[in-house]
Amino acid sequence: MQFETLLATLIGGFVIGFLAQRTRTCFIGGVRDYYLVRDSYLMKGAISFLLSALMAFLILRLSIGAPNWPWIFSKALLPIPGSPLSSMDIAGKVPLHIHLALAMIGGFGIGLFSVLAGGCPLRQHVMASEGNKSSMAYLLGFYVAAIAFHAFMLPIISQVLGW
Repeated sequence: MQFETLLATLIGGFVIGFLAQRTRTCFIGGVRDYYLVRDSYLMKGAISFLLSALMAFLILRLSIGAPNWPWIFSKALLPIPGSPLSSMDIAGKVPLHIHLALAMIGGFGIGLFSVLAGGCPLRQHVMASEGNKSSMAYLLGFYVAAIAFHAFMLPIISQVLGW
């Protein structure tokens, strides 16, 4: 790995972590607080975080030679050439209803378990770095489940769908 890439990643991680810790950013908490007590403080942070991520992604796409501006939104969701996702060409191989079903199941699962855990994965990372042991246990389970899925379920799904 190049030194500049590692340095940029560390600096970006420290900046995002600092801002997330200081502002108590939590995506699930923002939705929860807005609907329960009409407090939009966390929701504003989540929306600004998402908008800044979208702008950074679009700037990155424009800087690597993406098509002209009117077409940027149709091409913006394609993987960046040379990235790990660029080798996963699944467009057209998986039907749309499977994509939608997986997105709904995943969104429901993440939302439900984030509410039960007291915050989204970003908030759990921040609380774990502050020394919260229950957040550390949550993240341990989170990573073990991700590793188990990629090791055991992904090959089965790939074989069934013919990837």
